[in-house]
This record gives sequence, structure tokens and C-alpha cells, in this order.
Amino acid sequence: MKTASELLTLGEAYEEKGDYLKAQRLYRKALTIQEKVSGLEDPVLAPFLYNLGFIQCALDNNADATQLLERYIAIQQKQLGNEDEDIAEVRQLIASLSSPLWSSTDPEVSCA
Repeated sequence: MKTASELLTLGEAYEEKGDYLKAQRLYRKALTIQEKVSGLEDPVLAPFLYNLGFIQCALDNNADATQLLERYIAIQQKQLGNEDEDIAEVRQLIASLSSPLWSSTDPEVSCA
């Protein structure tokens, strides 16, 4: 059985190839495994939530993307504070996801 980190890395490889559905399955499995190991609020979950959130965004699963990226922000804020640039970028993406004019192909805000 692969570890959560191994699944995350494998998912990243599929994401880079453009196979978002395969990456999504691997990221979801990796997150589930890691949550069982570390709990639901551990900082180690940040990259799992981030990657799965962005894949959901790329697949136009905006509600799922928003939920995952909000969890990412909550975890990262505890570690990095409110002024972190990465957190600000993710907040901007979340705001754009709720816009009726938003599209995953929007060059201003990219999910990939």
C-alpha cells in the first residue's frame, strides 16, 4: 500500500500530464489516508488540500474546490498568519469561484 505522500507525488505527475481525473482520485485517496494518520486540522494536510482543491477547480467542481481551499487557508493561517501571499492568492481564487462570470479558462485566475 502506498503512503499518502507517495500518492500525492503520483497525483502531481498525472496532473502535470493533464490527466486531472486520475490526479483527482489519487489526491482524494492521499488526503483520506493522511487525515486518518494526522487528524483533520494538522498542518501536514496543507499540500493535500491545496492540490485537491486546485484539481477540483480545474475540473469546474467549484463547491468542492472552495471547501478544500478554505480548509487549506484555515490551516495555513495558523502557521503563516493572515498576510501570507499564498493565502491571499487562494482567497482571490475562492472569491472568483463564486463569481457567475468565472471560468476555469480565465487567464486572470488560474486553477492549474
